[in-house]
Order: sequence, then C-alpha cells, then structure tokens
Amino acid sequence: MTELSLRTERLVLRPFVPADAPRVRELIGAWVVTRMLARVPYPYPPGLAEDWISKHTAQRAAGENFPFAVTVHNRLIGCVGLHEEPDRGQIVLGYWIAAAHWGLGYATEAARAVLEFGFGWLGLAGIGAQYYEENQASGRVLAKLGFVETGRGMHPCLARNAEVPGVDLELTRDFWIAKQV
Repeated sequence: MTELSLRTERLVLRPFVPADAPRVRELIGAWVVTRMLARVPYPYPPGLAEDWISKHTAQRAAGENFPFAVTVHNRLIGCVGLHEEPDRGQIVLGYWIAAAHWGLGYATEAARAVLEFGFGWLGLAGIGAQYYEENQASGRVLAKLGFVETGRGMHPCLARNAEVPGVDLELTRDFWIAKQV
C-alpha cells in the first residue's frame, strides 16, 4: 500500500518522495496557505519537509497517516490525505492547495478521491474534518463532499501561535455511499 497512487480526471495523487521536499517548502511556506493549517509552523523551517516525507512509509504501514502529493501534469500543487487524530478519536481528512491553484476545484477533486480510498480501501466507518471559520472556501469544499457540521470551537494554529474559531465536521461511510448512488 505504500506505493498506492490515485487518479482522477485531472489529477494524480501519489506518495511523496524526497525530491518533493523543495517544492513542499515553497508551497506550504506561503503565509496564505500556512495560516489556514493547524499543524504547520511559519516560517516553514529548513529540513522539516524532508523529515515529514521520510516518515510517510512507516506511518502508512501503521495505518496512522496517508498523505498524497496532489499533482497536475506531474507538478506538485498540494497535499491531501487522511491522518489519525488521537484527540478526536478518529481519522481526519486534511488538505492544502498552493494559492496559485485555488478556485479550480482541485481540492474537491483530490479530497473526493481520498474519501473513496478511505471508505473503500481502508473500510473506515467515518471521517472527520475541520476548518477555520474564516476559511469559507474550505467550508464549501467539505459541504460539497457531504460533510456535516458536528460542532464549533477554538482550534490550534501553529503558524499563528493562537487558537482560532473553527468548525468540526464528519462524513459517515453510509452517507457517502448513499450520496454516490
């Protein structure tokens, strides 16, 4: 499973490789991207992308983290994946897309493929998600996918070194299957 790639109409979602590290640093190092993510520091430090990528194979094998590089015409434009969120007691969908590629439907398309992977390949019963209230674009992506709000609260943002108002959501396998029919 460590080499699994997913394909959509316009995208290839593949495992990250060490050669992706400079592009990851470039894209996620942009404040407009990082400020909307919970666990990414700003500024993005040297060596962090390499360290993050080096852990993926073991994390996939342990069933803890399933990150995919989102690529268009073999060019990395973002990340989408499922990761274990021990505080929430569930697997959570996470994603980011480089600002130059916003508004093109890539986040929805990539997330849909990963949800199919999670509910199909992994057999998950439910998948969580969250977004900061101010990030309405992410809220629209999750709504299109069928996520339902389960609560609101303050969520950590490492880049801002602050708690930010956020929305918690969940999508069940049963609802996902019914929606696909």
